[in-house]
Amino acid sequence: MAIGSSCGDTKKEFINITIDHETTPTMETHDVETVISDSGVIRYKITAPLWLVFDEAVEPRWNFSEGLHLEKYDNDLNIDATFDCDSAKYLSQRKLWKFSSSVHALNVAKDRFDTELLFWDQQNKKVYTDSFIHIEKSDRIIEGYGFVSNETMTDYYINRVSGIFPINEMRKQNNDSTTIANTDSIAKSPETDITTPQKTTLQQPNNPKTRTINNSIQPIQVNRSKRAERLELKQISTTDGN
Repeated sequence: MAIGSSCGDTKKEFINITIDHETTPTMETHDVETVISDSGVIRYKITAPLWLVFDEAVEPRWNFSEGLHLEKYDNDLNIDATFDCDSAKYLSQRKLWKFSSSVHALNVAKDRFDTELLFWDQQNKKVYTDSFIHIEKSDRIIEGYGFVSNETMTDYYINRVSGIFPINEMRKQNNDSTTIANTDSIAKSPETDITTPQKTTLQQPNNPKTRTINNSIQPIQVNRSKRAERLELKQISTTDGN
């Protein structure tokens, strides 16, 4: 960019200004609460303290460096999944979301998914991670490494299960082992090399320790006009050895 100035016959001077589009956003918005539509249909809503748009970058992207709450809608505008994280990035050309740092997701069945890194591929309609994942269902907790799911996180695979912990106290006392129910697909994915475990035996630890479990997310109403408040995650504690 060149800037020129003149006054009558005064000699013109030009100053060259170089803008780094990789680090300089084309748009900066604070206290964001907006809906994103596709083909005239609202698909999801984002709420964030800071939204930076880099449209002129080599790979155009949106940055949410101060955290993000995202609500995904079905065709009837019902919330079918939510995502919360401390940092997020959206690669607009690839339609790929990257949620990182304290990622918490929730599906329509109120199953909770906690991890440090999660991707949502909108083009291929799947959610996945190679990181450790903690899944809290109504009757049990499942932990493992690697995860592939549909967009609503209702049909998923776990690559390598590291533990299954029944929540019901009676089941903990009466059952020595447990297997994955039909609603949890721990099997070989067509896109991922997944080993199928036969059975996972629950080992009672010698020194019980306290496991912290995050409670469910309360969705943000679509018609709110003021800044959306960050979600308050209630912490409850259970003991693995009880």
